[in-house]
Amino acid sequence: MGGKKKGGDKKKAAKDDVEDLSVENFFKTYTKNCAIYGCEKSKYIKSLSDKYNEEPDIKPHHIKTNEELGWPGIKAITESLKQVKYPHLVSLRLWKTYIEDEGVRAVCEFLQ
Repeated sequence: MGGKKKGGDKKKAAKDDVEDLSVENFFKTYTKNCAIYGCEKSKYIKSLSDKYNEEPDIKPHHIKTNEELGWPGIKAITESLKQVKYPHLVSLRLWKTYIEDEGVRAVCEFLQ
């Protein structure tokens, strides 16, 4: 006969019961950071938010944009990802975003 299990299943069940609010928190934090850094919200991030609101089970894994964000725009994105410890991001792709040295620094700090 098999022995009794000691709490392993309870810990796993408790971990599964925790609601993942990282996506909602990212969008809220991003809005606040845009105000702090004085930049417009990215159309791409807004489209991700709209898609997520329609289908909350599908979490954004990629950020890819060619918008002219400037360094404040990318700093708002990377700081938001870092502040909420966003676990779903797989790739960050930026083309013609004009983020300059300060924006590259923000991306590097995010990657650390």
